[in-house]
Parts: sequence; structure tokens; C-alpha cells
Amino acid sequence: MKKVSLLLFFVSSMFMVNCQSTDQKTDKVAVNEQSDQKIEKITASQYMEMKSDKSIVLIDLRSPGEIANGFIEGATFMDFNGGIFDQKVSSLNKDDKYVIYCASGRRSGRALETMKSMGFKNVSDLIGGFSGWAGAGLPVVKK
Repeated sequence: MKKVSLLLFFVSSMFMVNCQSTDQKTDKVAVNEQSDQKIEKITASQYMEMKSDKSIVLIDLRSPGEIANGFIEGATFMDFNGGIFDQKVSSLNKDDKYVIYCASGRRSGRALETMKSMGFKNVSDLIGGFSGWAGAGLPVVKK
């Protein structure tokens, strides 16, 4: 009897843990969401669903040399390490919607923090950057 009770406890515990993790599973990872600020990380598949929204500005943060190897269609180029990123980004409308990406996510993470500190309201960071995008076999524009 003791073994049956223990087995039932174990099975019900596993069921509860499994249900809980399924409910919490999501592709979207919120970084910071306040009443007036929506900052998040999104997957390539989420961006594919969003990209028909013409109000979203896609910003490629990579260097011109990296961009020469390909980029995501519709991207605006703003080299994060080019020395004038802060100046360029400060001229943007803080209320517009932005999706940013770099090669893998390191620069875009820093750019996300910069834009957040400047008061941008709606910025999404593409998880995995261009490498993740291209690696998933999604469309790439080459000059």
C-alpha cells in the first residue's frame, strides 16, 4: 500500500510539473515590460509573422562588411560600432516600433539597453541575430 501511495504521489507530482512548464512555455521572452515601455526578445518566426506590419522599423546593427554577406529584407543599417550609433538612434521617433538585430545578439543586447535608457517605447531584439535567421533557412538579401 505504501508503494502505491508513493507511486501515485510521484505520478501526480510529475503531471503538475509538466502542466506548469507547458503553460509557461513561450517563444517570446519579455525583458522589460512597464505600462509605457515594451522591450522584448523575439524569435525569427515571430518576426516573420510581424514583418507585414509596415509600421515596424527593422534595424541591422552590423558593420558594412558583415552586411555585404547578406541582410534581412527591409533592414535599415545602423552600425552599432561605427561611432555614431547614439547620434543616429537619438534622431528616431521613440514611440515607433523597432526590431533590432546584429550577427548573434551581443551588440543588439547592448543596443536594446541603450534604446531603453533613451526612452524608446517598443523595441524587440531578434534572438540569434542574423546568424540565427540565416541558419534557420529564412530569406536573406545579398547585394
